[in-house]
Amino acid sequence: GTVGLYALAVSLANKIDIVNSNLYTVLMPKAGTLEPGPATRGFLRGAFLRSAVIAVLLLPLLALARPVIVLCYGEPFAGAAELFRWLVVMALVDLFVSPVWVVFYARERSRFLALVDLLRVVVIVAGAATLIPSHGAMGAVLAKVAAKAAGLVGADQPSTGDGEAEFQHFAWNINIL
Repeated sequence: GTVGLYALAVSLANKIDIVNSNLYTVLMPKAGTLEPGPATRGFLRGAFLRSAVIAVLLLPLLALARPVIVLCYGEPFAGAAELFRWLVVMALVDLFVSPVWVVFYARERSRFLALVDLLRVVVIVAGAATLIPSHGAMGAVLAKVAAKAAGLVGADQPSTGDGEAEFQHFAWNINIL
């Protein structure tokens, strides 16, 4: 049923998240040595370039999702393809956000990151409670997308802990682009 379609889509999309997490876990030590300014901008430029290459390699998944899912799991699971596509788009966004999070972690901004995660939890719970009853599995995916978007908006706010603005507007305000 619907739960099986969602489970399949999430399981497949999690493989992308694993690659992304492992890539940036490896980069954490490098990020920890960066001084604010040109070194951080250079690190993020390289990371964004890597992310762009990976994103281009993953884009065919959007078109191939249904045929591959039907081939591997059968026609009853074809409905997982649309859910999977949304989750792939979310993973593609993560490819570009993850390098910024790595810098946040390396700079020990754990309180700030915890607050952003709390915001995401509140949004996913409220979104799931609202959207799943009316939209089923797609409601669960949309709740995840909403939580991800809330995390991005939350990360765009300045920290009040030490008065320093925490990469407002991500790459744009630190002259990455």
